Amino acid sequence: RHRMRVLSLLLCALGRAGPASAVGDPSDPPNLIQLECAIHAFAHQYGVSKIPSASAALYDALNLKDCDGAGLPPLDPESPVLKQIEGIKTHATAASAALLPRRPRTARPRAATTLFIATTGSDNGDGSLSQPFASFHRAAAAARAGPKPVDVMVGGGKYYFNTTLTLGPTDSGVRWIVRNGESVTVSGGVRLRPRWAPWSKNPKILVARVDHPSGLQSEPEQAFWRAKKSKHTAATTSVKDEIDVSASSSDQDRGEPHNAPPTPPPQPHKWGAPPAKWNTLHVDGVRQVRARFPNANPQDNSGKCFSKVQHPETESCDGWLTANGQAGTLPGSTVLGKVSCPVDRNTAPLSPTDGSDSCGTFSYTLYDPPKGHPVYNRPLPGWGWGNNSFFGFWDDPLTRAGGLVHGGAINKTYANAATAVVHMFHRFLWGGWQFQVSEQDVRNQSLLFSHGGYQEGRGAGIASNNYYIENVLEELDAPGEWFYDPVTSSLYFYPNTTDGTPGDEVVAPLLTAVVRIQGAHDIEWSGFEITETRATFLDIYEVPSGGDWAVHRGAAVEIVDSSNITVSRCKFNQVGGNGVLLSNAVHDSTIEHNEFVFTGDSGILSVGMSQGVVGTAQTYPKNNVIAFNHMHEIGIYGKQTSCYFSSLGQANRVEDNLCYNGPRAGFNFNDGFAGGNTVAGNLVFNQVRETGDHGPYNSWDRHPYLTYSGVADGFPDKEKHGFPKASFLKKLDLITKNFFINGYNGVWTIDHDDGSQRFNDTGNFMVWGGCKNFLGCHKSCDHNVIVHPGIAARASGSRRCQTDDNKVFANQYHDNNHCMTQDGVFYTMDIEGCNRSAIVPHVYQTFNNTLYSAQANFSNGPCATFTSWQAAGQDRLSTLHPLPTIEEIVAMGRAVLSV
Repeated sequence: RHRMRVLSLLLCALGRAGPASAVGDPSDPPNLIQLECAIHAFAHQYGVSKIPSASAALYDALNLKDCDGAGLPPLDPESPVLKQIEGIKTHATAASAALLPRRPRTARPRAATTLFIATTGSDNGDGSLSQPFASFHRAAAAARAGPKPVDVMVGGGKYYFNTTLTLGPTDSGVRWIVRNGESVTVSGGVRLRPRWAPWSKNPKILVARVDHPSGLQSEPEQAFWRAKKSKHTAATTSVKDEIDVSASSSDQDRGEPHNAPPTPPPQPHKWGAPPAKWNTLHVDGVRQVRARFPNANPQDNSGKCFSKVQHPETESCDGWLTANGQAGTLPGSTVLGKVSCPVDRNTAPLSPTDGSDSCGTFSYTLYDPPKGHPVYNRPLPGWGWGNNSFFGFWDDPLTRAGGLVHGGAINKTYANAATAVVHMFHRFLWGGWQFQVSEQDVRNQSLLFSHGGYQEGRGAGIASNNYYIENVLEELDAPGEWFYDPVTSSLYFYPNTTDGTPGDEVVAPLLTAVVRIQGAHDIEWSGFEITETRATFLDIYEVPSGGDWAVHRGAAVEIVDSSNITVSRCKFNQVGGNGVLLSNAVHDSTIEHNEFVFTGDSGILSVGMSQGVVGTAQTYPKNNVIAFNHMHEIGIYGKQTSCYFSSLGQANRVEDNLCYNGPRAGFNFNDGFAGGNTVAGNLVFNQVRETGDHGPYNSWDRHPYLTYSGVADGFPDKEKHGFPKASFLKKLDLITKNFFINGYNGVWTIDHDDGSQRFNDTGNFMVWGGCKNFLGCHKSCDHNVIVHPGIAARASGSRRCQTDDNKVFANQYHDNNHCMTQDGVFYTMDIEGCNRSAIVPHVYQTFNNTLYSAQANFSNGPCATFTSWQAAGQDRLSTLHPLPTIEEIVAMGRAVLSV
């Protein structure tokens, strides 16, 4: 497959060309920088029209400072493409009218009770304005006991939660809002008050003893580290004797030691430390860096590993090492059984297509985790199972690499390597992994893992993967770094200040969720800044459906089995995992006008559940609205993350959001499930910066589900598992009015991967990338404006206006688009001849397109001319023209987006 591009993985190490040197490829327009500046100026205007407060952040992310103040160019009133632009406007107007209006807000009854919270309050008060409560938890108890509806008004200041605020059925009808627009911060951490002293080994580093009165460690952690304490002194001495800690990598023998004794027989696997409850540190509101090698800050460009750079002066892979191979394999799970459904949706009597059973049938495997696993030792969250089993649509997600060979790149010997965590990219750049280290093998220049690697669904071995190691005392050598020693209960911190002072507020994030709403209805949570929740990258992840992604079913705000919930005007700032979770039967809820920035994982996660292939029970998110959210700097730790992730949902609307600066796809739909979703009016750019494949939007649909989608499939009742009105076919998803800018290692702007079917991609402005179909049917890419897709300077893979990577699956349409390329190559299709027998007409259906190239020329594999292409039955009624000007391209974009 095209996505196994090992070259992409090597770009970090080899040095990569920036825009100036990339321009010159035959696909690149000669006026690329001027065109990009004009498009980015339009994108800025478009984004600000959605969210005015995002202006400065958008200006920076779009690099408009490098555009010499270029604004939106005016259109020549004599332009020859005015007729085409008017045609674009006509369809755009019709497309806007076709969008269903959002459901109206139900007028909320006047509050029967108003309660108040203040940082100066007391939980012994009565919750009145004069005697406010001090805590949210006390206010919740009072609201629960009184008449509804209730307004809880929260005064300005910062509130530290030591337990999650859990709101259930009896908390329905309560509105949690900020009083008088004041600034209210909710922290998921505990404030520490360390008594700092200079460290004897480096006085620039401060050290303080921090015991566990506030629950800084879980009980399994405490048990593990108590066992370590008795061995601490002897272990430190024996390890340090093995190698000089000051030796450089060039001084070490990278091969087998001379006169080495025979290799001992393999020992039972050493399970390492359980996931640390305390794994991030914030000082004066800023997340600090766990002591790491190589030095970098994952929140800065210097700390991210860009798979392809567009701005060489700020983007690099300097903060990462390159592995020299794999060291063993972690213990795997036991197969408990397989779940499958032989019904092939591709043979649906009322909607048959080609493709045999490719992505047409359903199956997964049920696993029992290995005994003693420190993480998968409890039931999968959200599923209600009574055992610890889990399922996988791919191979066992726990059979991962048992370690990495660093080959001397790590030239220090660690006194306690069991604290260490390795962050690593997937071998093919499909995401990222984290591993808990169990020990350092100095002899074989390796790090051995206890567990990990399950944060991504597909799995793979370790070859030359990029990685870094963190949470090691010996690597504490840069300002802003910190380390907590669980053996000695000592906190070390290297202040990033000119005078060496540590800062006023030191916070240890301990909660994954600050609020959990479960089984409730009609709750509003509005106006808060939510911050300082713990990182979740070593907690339980699950593969919820047949896509590639694994997710952690948790977030700073969790909404589970609830309805009519609103989360609005909040700022999710430096949360350690996901921002908001919609889990299982969440319906008619709204997540709007929020900002998500520097999230550890995804911004918003929407995840349901099914009983195997049967998805007829209301156990999935439905009819929810995700709108006007500002989501950027997503995926600080997790690299298989997005602004919005969906799995097992129906009829949800993702509209008018801003999404940029992320490691992978901006929006990812892990499956088709029941469909009926709308993605409209969004601005998405600067995605796939750290991984490979994908683009601003990605979907999979490898497995069918039996749902109440409302689409008749024609299968007999006996195939329906007792649900005769259900269907194996999803309802059409609509993708329209979006401003998608491809870039970095993105391939397409809209990537419909394995089995994706029943989509209408219409009326979008698509820059540097086109549409893609693979192993799916009933997809239409129409009425879009597609600007120079697949150019070498701004994309990967050279995919053009339309990609069809297969020779089967009927009812795929590419029509009424305006697409422009420099070299006259408009399609990426697997065809072997220029005739109607080689180009299967019911598979490749192109017509009514307006195509533009520098010389009004055309080429598509065996079809060297536009005339021969049309003679082969393609692009009937389509026309070919010279390239439009920059002004005309921007005018087309404005027309298709109805701006």
